[in-house]
Amino acid sequence: MNAAPPIRLRDFRWAWLLLLASWLLGAWLYLRLPDRVPVHWNVESQPDRYGSPLAAALLLPAVSSLTLLLLAFLPRLDPRRENYPKFRGAYQALTTGVAAFMLLIHAGIGAQTLGARIDFGRLIPVAVGIAFAGVGLVLPRLQPNWFAGIRTPWTLEDDRVWEATHRFGGRLFVAAGAVATVAGLLAPTRSLPWVLMVPLLVATLGSVGYSYVAWRRLHAPTAR
Repeated sequence: MNAAPPIRLRDFRWAWLLLLASWLLGAWLYLRLPDRVPVHWNVESQPDRYGSPLAAALLLPAVSSLTLLLLAFLPRLDPRRENYPKFRGAYQALTTGVAAFMLLIHAGIGAQTLGARIDFGRLIPVAVGIAFAGVGLVLPRLQPNWFAGIRTPWTLEDDRVWEATHRFGGRLFVAAGAVATVAGLLAPTRSLPWVLMVPLLVATLGSVGYSYVAWRRLHAPTAR
């Protein structure tokens, strides 16, 4: 019986289309931006650093390109590459989500540099919250591998621990993403960094901690 085909570049077609949109947006912006543009904003959405229009227009598409190429080729290096066809759809969703997130941030920066009033202090928590919720939906579908998912010594050592941890972590990440999204919309501006970091830390550390607990349950010494 023939083995399932590996992850292929064409499996990321939606991510490539979003990346193309980011480059086209960058080229369009570059032709319209002034010589000096804001490239960073504080939590109150006030620009606190300026740079060239080239950086504002093309830096994020370049970063997105490198990120997607990395995600496309990492499966070829994974010692457990045979598992990737089992979660091809989940890996596609992950790469497409990364491309969509980067395009959203790029569009927001472009609009801000052209004079639109965009509250980045709220845009970022909402975007990150939605991204984390999306990751939570994908996590239970991931199969054991070395590059995508909750990779701890305990999940990598036992596939049963991997499965249990990713089910539990998926629920945590969805909850954390929902909290961050709602807080990003409603919380006072100065508390936004905290309402973003706290639920995400809880989801991350909670998933890691649960992987150890699950491993201990399965590998506890048998009483004599």
